[in-house]
Amino acid sequence: MQRNCYFDNLKVLAIYLVVLTHCLMPMKVSTNEWIRWVYNCMFFVHMPLFFYVSGVFAKFDFKKIFTKFLYPYFLFQVVMFLIMFFGNISAFDVYFPFYSLWYLLILPIFLATTIVFKKVGSVNLKIFILFLSVIIALVFGYIPIPNILGILSRAICLYPFFLFGYFFKDIKFYIIFKRFGFKILCFIIIIAVFISSFFIFKGIDMDLIFYLSYEYAHLPYRILRYIFTFLVLFSVLGLMTTKNMWFTSYGSRTKTIYLYHIFFAIASSYIYNHFDSTPLKLVCMIIVAFIMCILFGNKWFYKYTIYTTELANDDKSKIYWHKMY
Repeated sequence: MQRNCYFDNLKVLAIYLVVLTHCLMPMKVSTNEWIRWVYNCMFFVHMPLFFYVSGVFAKFDFKKIFTKFLYPYFLFQVVMFLIMFFGNISAFDVYFPFYSLWYLLILPIFLATTIVFKKVGSVNLKIFILFLSVIIALVFGYIPIPNILGILSRAICLYPFFLFGYFFKDIKFYIIFKRFGFKILCFIIIIAVFISSFFIFKGIDMDLIFYLSYEYAHLPYRILRYIFTFLVLFSVLGLMTTKNMWFTSYGSRTKTIYLYHIFFAIASSYIYNHFDSTPLKLVCMIIVAFIMCILFGNKWFYKYTIYTTELANDDKSKIYWHKMY
């Protein structure tokens, strides 16, 4: 089965922004509003885009859920626990997802819900369910529900983007926005949202706005967050190229990048702290994130780590392994 270059390109953009966000985490506490703004803007794109693409290709298969998501989650969770424990680095609860591993727990939950929505055919009903998922996400913060394993709030907040991809997978945005004028409009929308967010969300932690990680933000901010994110998502979908670019092949290896970059993204803060110039710090992290994506997304790195990122005993993995020689 031939891969779709368009969606691989979307995944490459998403994973680069995820890695860059984690490299920029030391800047999160910066008193420089411009630096915080750059960090916060990433939240309008990376995980919403990831979950959109995941929704497009969503299909419930328990075997694949275990081999591709739960297996690497438990493996990397244990490895990180051992590193933290024996390195005496910091307190780490093995029962809660470490760093970015929460994605591997949330996605199986989302895939399981497709069983319920599989036969939903009416466009109006799909729109209603999508709208309802947003309303639930907005209301959720006012309900004292325990945040199970630290992922419940993230799951509810990000679920609308997964549903959007699942329900409207057949809409080809790159065709709808193929005219040059529409491309310009998409670009203007992204710039307008980013600039507006600097003033509207000034001094506000995007973790709070996006994931309910700490406490509930005011409702107007939450509403604007969904409006802005969907506007940026539509624009990115319209702007993304369908061509097979030099980086397109990395789209098939984003999970490897996602899992292995966590070992080095935290360490990148040491590089960050060696520079006094704020612009230089930003440029440095942009380069470091790029290098990590290139290294961990390389086909050779993928080849020798495939059995750590999934139980690669299916035919596709075997074929890929033999093609490497």
